[in-house]
Amino acid sequence: MGRGYFAPKVNATKPAGEWNQVEITCRGPRIRITLGGQLIQDVDQSQHDATREKPLSGYISVQDHGHRIEFRNIRLKEL
Repeated sequence: MGRGYFAPKVNATKPAGEWNQVEITCRGPRIRITLGGQLIQDVDQSQHDATREKPLSGYISVQDHGHRIEFRNIRLKEL
């Protein structure tokens, strides 16, 4: 881990041209992420020096890595 980011436990991405399904659950400092039904991250930010001071609320964003990307069916649910 470096700079407050955590690598996924497994690479569960589908090949280019296929849709991935991601579910992200944030409860307090805990972030749990499943990709295609596989758990790829489950971290408590308060347990790591690099993330301990990160805010627990704020903006939601999506990103790309310099290539074309599409998003669909983005849904948010307050817990």
